Amino acid sequence: MNNCIVCDRDNESISIEHIVPESFGNKKYKMDAGSICDDCNARFSKFEGKALSNSVFVMERARLGVSSKKGKPARGLVGSLQISGDSKFEEQLVNIEGIN
Repeated sequence: MNNCIVCDRDNESISIEHIVPESFGNKKYKMDAGSICDDCNARFSKFEGKALSNSVFVMERARLGVSSKKGKPARGLVGSLQISGDSKFEEQLVNIEGIN
């Protein structure tokens, strides 16, 4: 049993936390299973989802051809702009809708 690195509670989780979010393309840098409890992992996941889909991060993920965790192109809404990455994950190709 480990203690969660965030809340310091006893932790029996088998979740793996990425040091750099997987949604930024990181598949390699991970903490050991159980380093973070399921509750803290869920809170970070909720925050990460919002931050990655409605901020400058969506544009960068789309521009760099980074896929979502489900293997789809990055997409999101920033202000009134719909942003999505290329369907073949080609870098530097970004679709933007809503520009007048």
